Amino acid sequence: MKNVDWEDMAIGNSSLFIADIGNNYGNRTDLKIYKIPVSKVTNPKVEPDLIQLSYTAQTEFKRKNQNHSYDGEAIVYLNGELLLFSKDWVNFTTDVYRINEKLKNQKLERFQQFDVQGLITGAAFNNKDRIVLCGYNSSLEPFIAVISVTEGKLKLTDRIALPIVNGAQVEAITYFGNRGDQEVYYLTSEAVNIKLGEDEATSKGQLYKLTLKK
Repeated sequence: MKNVDWEDMAIGNSSLFIADIGNNYGNRTDLKIYKIPVSKVTNPKVEPDLIQLSYTAQTEFKRKNQNHSYDGEAIVYLNGELLLFSKDWVNFTTDVYRINEKLKNQKLERFQQFDVQGLITGAAFNNKDRIVLCGYNSSLEPFIAVISVTEGKLKLTDRIALPIVNGAQVEAITYFGNRGDQEVYYLTSEAVNIKLGEDEATSKGQLYKLTLKK
């Protein structure tokens, strides 16, 4: 397997999915997801199945550094399919795409869009009725977006700014489990000094614990 820009992982139906979908410049034509049996994850010679992806609406592939809508860093496995949440550098929304794990080549069609007011960089599913997205805005202010799952339908129910002093480039989130009436998640951030549009910000690499009421 070649790591061009691995961004997220998900597990479902005894398979591990590794999403090579990072596309900061908007010019990639080799987006893919690696599918590996969980039982063979530790086998260095395992040959993964490939799911090749492209966005139906994308017609231009010129290099556009952080100025397009076809980046992606977040996937979850839900009801027998993968969901990809886009990282939209233009509109600060996230588009949701369905991915069939059994099809080797797929053109992705947006089926929902959420106004998250920032860049989505990770997603976690609680294996029941909630997806939590993480991300940050152009000022490096981190947040989570809470999506309810009811009979397969998604609804954005909350957006919560994370009280992290001086901000953070939050890049990943995972569901850890339940503790009483709380759900426990862990988030990570990168150590960075970046410029986002006209804004410049710095942050340290950290691990954070997040609890949400069920």
